[in-house]
Amino acid sequence: MEIKILSPEEVEFKEKDIQNAFEHDLSKLEEGLELIGSEVVIGTGRVDTLAFDSNNSRPVFIEYKRRGEFSKDALIQLMDYLSWFARDENRMAVLEKRIRQHKPDIEDFEPVIRLICVVTDIDDRIKNAIYVISSHVKVFSYMVARDTSGNVVLVPELEVDNSEVEPQMPQLVSEGELLKSILTFRKYSAN
Repeated sequence: MEIKILSPEEVEFKEKDIQNAFEHDLSKLEEGLELIGSEVVIGTGRVDTLAFDSNNSRPVFIEYKRRGEFSKDALIQLMDYLSWFARDENRMAVLEKRIRQHKPDIEDFEPVIRLICVVTDIDDRIKNAIYVISSHVKVFSYMVARDTSGNVVLVPELEVDNSEVEPQMPQLVSEGELLKSILTFRKYSAN
């Protein structure tokens, strides 16, 4: 096996170019992703790529951002997409129908949307915020390089995957237990 060194460089391209490159082979992001549609219009906007995760039988929304464009506003955009489906179960039925039209052989359909974001960079505060989102979110960064033939190459790297973090639900405490805790705290803090 021959290993080649690619040189990173500043290459100017559009968000649509990034989208086309990854849609050509979604397995570069994750095995089992199948393209359903591009620029899919939903009630709150336009999803760059609608895919189906055949491993988990779930719809996947993929968003792409050029350098410096993934900010808290982009995260809010994605959460807005999810909330649109969460507010009305009929919307999920329409999405399922659209996916089944493209892939009639689907046996199971899990009505839980996953999100994948493909960006050049991501702020630590946004990474941290993603871990409290209950929906499964992955964020990939990508490096841009030219290979030895002069072709532009995008190399994805997983930055965030909140699937292994279970959202922490606060434990309910009775009023009596709460009062007891306060009294105990006061007793020890007085000493």
